[in-house]
Amino acid sequence: MSETASPDTDPGRRSLLPLPLAPLVGYVVKILAVLVIAYSTDRALEARQEAGESVTHTLQVLERTQQLLTLMIDAETGQRGFVLTKEDRYLEPYNNARDAVPARLQDLQSLVSDDAQQRGRLEELTQLIQRKMDELARTVELQRAGDSQRALQLIRSDTGQNAMERIRVVVSQIAAAEREQLAAREGEWQGLTDLSNTILWTGSILLLGLMVASVIMSSRDYRARE
Repeated sequence: MSETASPDTDPGRRSLLPLPLAPLVGYVVKILAVLVIAYSTDRALEARQEAGESVTHTLQVLERTQQLLTLMIDAETGQRGFVLTKEDRYLEPYNNARDAVPARLQDLQSLVSDDAQQRGRLEELTQLIQRKMDELARTVELQRAGDSQRALQLIRSDTGQNAMERIRVVVSQIAAAEREQLAAREGEWQGLTDLSNTILWTGSILLLGLMVASVIMSSRDYRARE
């Protein structure tokens, strides 16, 4: 009885693979390695861009909050100078702050709109600033009416001082929260960068090994044909 040739050893049977198995596996591994390297590199670039945007965002929030605090200090200085001297020129810092504060608050609202905790702090800060500005306006009004005694009594009360102290606290809280978020984003970016570098070097070494193996196999086949 004659033996039936195995499909794997039948010389007349055409293989369904476009290449011999070993070279085909090598090419597939190379393609996968290139795709993984490209993906990890792209992800690291995205993380770097996000980190840059986070730095810009944090700097903007810090700048706006510091500007608000400076404006409130200037407003208080102008108010006290006017009450003590009764000269309108001392009201310039107060008037400038009164006009500029709403725009700074609006800028901050747009910057922290995606953060619920920061929005809560900003709402408190807005209320405190409004309370302080009302107190400043009241003293200026009393001084203009010639009631210097009541204006001084209002300045010496704890209302304005407590509001300013709380304004400083909330401004510090907003700034600290932004710095914490920035540190977390930078840590994530650094982790992704390290992972990308690891994948890049590992993939490069793997590709190099596959290329060397391909050269060896091609040389061996060439010699065999010779």
